[in-house]
Amino acid sequence: MIRVKQFSLNGRPQVDQIIVSTDTHDYLVSYGKPVVAYNPERVRLYRYWNHSRTTAKCVIHFLGCKDSKEVREKIESGEYELVDEITMS
Repeated sequence: MIRVKQFSLNGRPQVDQIIVSTDTHDYLVSYGKPVVAYNPERVRLYRYWNHSRTTAKCVIHFLGCKDSKEVREKIESGEYELVDEITMS
């Protein structure tokens, strides 16, 4: 089953930011482009996750990080994987 909901940041709905949930993953979709694929075993980030300030703020919040530095550290440690494209399945 697929569920779709508006992404909210600090209680305010964000325009063009949605969460798509499937049986196996939660996806953050920003301006129509999947930027994060999350499941407890694996987090994949679209290579340009921080291309816009709004998208970067939403990614940070979605992942439960405190700032972009923490996201970059998790990428460097291998906890998060950078990918050229995220396909929703």
